[in-house]
Amino acid sequence: EEPFGGTMTIADVSNYTQDPEAENRYRQRLEATLSPERLAQMDQVQSQGYQNLARLRDRFDLPAETVDKAYELLRQGTTVTEPAETIENGQVVQRVVTRSTGRPTEEQLNQLRAMLGDRAFMVFQAMVPDDRPPVQAAVPLQRVPPARP
Repeated sequence: EEPFGGTMTIADVSNYTQDPEAENRYRQRLEATLSPERLAQMDQVQSQGYQNLARLRDRFDLPAETVDKAYELLRQGTTVTEPAETIENGQVVQRVVTRSTGRPTEEQLNQLRAMLGDRAFMVFQAMVPDDRPPVQAAVPLQRVPPARP
């Protein structure tokens, strides 16, 4: 601590440069070391969705099998087709957009309610992000003339 005047911060990363290939090399080493089943388990446990479900398991004393089933149900994903507005040449254009979403369908939500129970399901719903994509283009503003006195 002496060269730093008695204080030092561990979080200082100003001189740190990240190796862009480090993550790829790490993943390749994992794939070479672990069996496909173990690698899948590791990926599952590290995913945010599984961690959220594990918190519910701990808080509401749910069986581990319930969390695994709920996670598999959520991993199925959903495709959503919805209207969207885009801006082309300064004009708002109506389009239909199809995208993949992590948000469960109504049927999946009903299955999750049955699996988790009402109280845990209510907390789960608060954890599910609203994954609508952000607006990609700025909406042009119209100039409003000043009000006359």
